[in-house]
Amino acid sequence: MAAEPDLKALATTLSASYSALLQYQTLQDDKIVEHVILLATHSEHLPLTWFTEPLVRCLLTLVDRFLGTEQMDGVGALVHLLSVWTRRLSGTTDRMDKEPLLPLVLTLFADQLIELPMNEAATVDLRKHAWMGLVALVGRAPAQYDEEKLLATMTRIVRHYVGCTQFPLVESLNAGVAHALAESTRLNVFEYASCKDLLDAALDMNGARPLDGPWAVATLIEHVVDIRSRMNPVTRAESHIDTLATLLTNVTNTETPTLISLAAVAGFVRMMQFNQGHHSAKITATQEKMQGAFLAGLGAALAQRHSEEDKTTIAFFCSQCLPSMPLDAMASLDLITLLHELVDQLLTSPYTWQQGRFLRENVTAANLDALQSHRLFKDIGRLSRAIGKVVHAMLELHIQGATTAIQVAVDKLEGFSYNILLDWDRYKMAHSDNVPDKEIDAKVWPILKTLVFSLTAVLKAIAVDVLDGQGLIDVPHAAQGIVSVYANVNFISERLGLGNGFQAYQDTLTNAVAYLKHKENACQLNRLTSLAFKEYGTPQFTVDQTPTTSLLSSTHSARLLFFMNMVEQVMDTLEDRVLDNDVLPVMYPILKWDTILDKDLYESAHAAVLSVFANQKPVSRELAGVYATILLDHFHKPLTLHQIRLAYVTMVQSLSQLDDAVAWLTVQQALQRREKLTSEKDAVERADYLVLLIDLLKPLSLGPFFGKALYTVERLIKQLETKTMQQSTLKIVHETVSGSGISDMRRVEAVGWYLALKNQLDL
Repeated sequence: MAAEPDLKALATTLSASYSALLQYQTLQDDKIVEHVILLATHSEHLPLTWFTEPLVRCLLTLVDRFLGTEQMDGVGALVHLLSVWTRRLSGTTDRMDKEPLLPLVLTLFADQLIELPMNEAATVDLRKHAWMGLVALVGRAPAQYDEEKLLATMTRIVRHYVGCTQFPLVESLNAGVAHALAESTRLNVFEYASCKDLLDAALDMNGARPLDGPWAVATLIEHVVDIRSRMNPVTRAESHIDTLATLLTNVTNTETPTLISLAAVAGFVRMMQFNQGHHSAKITATQEKMQGAFLAGLGAALAQRHSEEDKTTIAFFCSQCLPSMPLDAMASLDLITLLHELVDQLLTSPYTWQQGRFLRENVTAANLDALQSHRLFKDIGRLSRAIGKVVHAMLELHIQGATTAIQVAVDKLEGFSYNILLDWDRYKMAHSDNVPDKEIDAKVWPILKTLVFSLTAVLKAIAVDVLDGQGLIDVPHAAQGIVSVYANVNFISERLGLGNGFQAYQDTLTNAVAYLKHKENACQLNRLTSLAFKEYGTPQFTVDQTPTTSLLSSTHSARLLFFMNMVEQVMDTLEDRVLDNDVLPVMYPILKWDTILDKDLYESAHAAVLSVFANQKPVSRELAGVYATILLDHFHKPLTLHQIRLAYVTMVQSLSQLDDAVAWLTVQQALQRREKLTSEKDAVERADYLVLLIDLLKPLSLGPFFGKALYTVERLIKQLETKTMQQSTLKIVHETVSGSGISDMRRVEAVGWYLALKNQLDL
């Protein structure tokens, strides 16, 4: 209700200006301009009934007067009002032929578009309104200014603007052409010549604008196809789509099509692939014909030399059309050359990943915004999928030389991932391992997330899309590259949690690792693991022997974490030499941390060591004593009792299946530590050790030292200072011997021992 008085006041003001304008002869020019500007500003509130013949004649007269006195503000407002009138008329065909001044208004629009300086910024809005007023009548033109004349006028105007540098005005011209081709009644097999002339003019205008021009043409045709394919009945849509296809074929029917004409075909194909309109057999056949025309044009374009801007344009076409292109249809392309060009565009183009320069050259919020705002970057996911589609086609179609070409592409992606790793690490180190600006932090992580998605779209084509893992078999070293890429960008995955929920990432990595675990590929896995862990080994020929793992940045910690997690999963495939010489020397310093520097890395190292025991690696015998010492040295700090119990029991459980003597010696280490605790202040720690020894009854029940273990626990319980302590400890013993961990063959013995001990203690 509060807004109602304002609306009433506005209505009163507009009515006063309207009345005053009709009596303009009594007003000074500056007052007339005020009234006209007020009406133009609130033109959406003006009813069509206000645009009477006297008003329109008044507006035309004032345009002539203000043009003579060069009062362009007034001219702009007057043209705006006339444009609103013609657009309102376009929705009322019954009044169209009853407006005698309409041809004069349309002629005025055309004259202003031609006569005003092409690149004059001050009159851009004026000319945009004139163009919109002219275009609005396409498809419903009056008899006195028929469709053919209207399209011819538009064609003359568009040709006039070849070379125009006012981007907003060119955008409006393209939108007008798109509207005209979508709505014109002359797009039929007999009368489409005027539509063809208009499209030719639009191609010429956009052809003078490298990069932006072809993209604008593709968008223009997409709109036309979208509108025409939805028309009813279906026979009408079929006819229009077929005529449009014929028109485009005529425009591009040369042996060496220009990129601007190829853009028109690309726009047609792109929209038909996502057609929300009719899907009849005839429309599908037309789509297939145009897909063939696009691929032929793309093949011809690949055979030519191009500037960097043209290469970017070709990459854009591919990103729009190839992801949904049938594999068989792509056989006509030089897929090896196409793969090379697209990968280079993905990694090096200033509009995509720039070889990581966006992380090392003047990292600012403005530069990150500029990167994300570009059209090709916005479609970087589709570009990556297009590369994946090319790779998939090469593998499925068994293209000669595909293996080498795809391996080269994987190597480039791997090299790029190293750039990202090092550039981000350098950037973080330059800011004390912290991003200093919250604004940059908010912008850079979405970009890095997109980067992982982009890489995955390509790598997935090798590891997942080809059935039965044939892609990894055909490109035998690709799996190593995939693992290396994901290791290098693990700082992104860990930060954003991409390992959970990103199914394509999980499938690609899982398949690559599974391939490396095969017996015939184990050498690749061992070589990859050896090289990765050697990078983090303690230097041997330096004075400072500080372990490398204590000096890692968060970026490299994430990379090492990736390999540590992988080692846990592939432990059964690792060679003892690699494990002993490369992996364990990196783990030991991490396991010995008194203060945990990286919680995830610390826990992963412990999990990896336990995996050594679980897989009964030969090195387990030597490792048992070392690992037991590390655990006991870090009892309570930083390891908790729960963590010690879990790790120690798991280790002894595995050792009991490998070597009972080593298992018992490991238990003895814990017992010896407990017996060294003799002072009163060590009472709590002694109790914790006793709980640990009770836990160890479970794994020891599998071997010959179970009796000794029972005797040891019994002796320690009897040494407890109070009955209350003994009773509490017996509860733990009861839970242990009656639980699932005790061997079935020893359960009777264990329960009998427990009952006898309870009687002896009179509890």
